[in-house]
Amino acid sequence: MFYNATLTYLETCNSLEELYLSSNQLWNNQDKNLAVIQRLKKLVHVDLASNGLKSIPNGTFSDMSLTVLNLRDNAIAHLDDQLFSGSDA
Repeated sequence: MFYNATLTYLETCNSLEELYLSSNQLWNNQDKNLAVIQRLKKLVHVDLASNGLKSIPNGTFSDMSLTVLNLRDNAIAHLDDQLFSGSDA
């Protein structure tokens, strides 16, 4: 498990399964932060609640076996159908 951490350190955590990053202002450099999370393919539980996120790019959670994804209290208006597949088609 990894709680409320600086994402810079996460890039070396390839076996990480649970990630709790609620209330960390991930919107402040959102694209880079989500790209780091996208590389953590073993994640099954992700908590990104209360981060001011406005969108989640397609494919961010592709190739993961997520059982829990918490996006509560963000500014996301729409989640695309391709969020978990990685396809922009």
